[in-house]
Formats: sequence, structure tokens, C-alpha cells
Amino acid sequence: MGLPPSHPESERLEPLMQEAIGIHRSLGYRDHAELAGQLHLLGQVYFGKALADPENRARLVEEGESAT
Repeated sequence: MGLPPSHPESERLEPLMQEAIGIHRSLGYRDHAELAGQLHLLGQVYFGKALADPENRARLVEEGESAT
């Protein structure tokens, strides 16, 4: 369903997830369960933002897709 933008950790979580994903990828963990979980959580953040902001939905979906 997505992580609601009103969730207290939503804004803080996005850069942390991007950093964690980058670390996993730099270590070569491309098919690791932890990486999959982090990508899923980041997707929930972007999905929640897109649902809450219809005017910027297309841009937010693109950002979410490019983050993977």
C-alpha cells in the first residue's frame, strides 16, 4: 500500500534506504535478500508519496523506478 507520507519516518527513511542500497550494490550484493527488502521499502516510500501528490505522481513514479 505504500508508506504514508505522513508517517513520521517517511522523509528520513528515503535517503537512508538509498544509502543502504548503494552500499549493498557496491559490495556486489545484487541478489541479496536484504537488498530486496530495502528496495521494497524504498518503493513503499515513493508509492506513498505518489498517492498523496497526484499533481507530481508521474515524476514520483519515475523517481521510484530509477531508484531501483
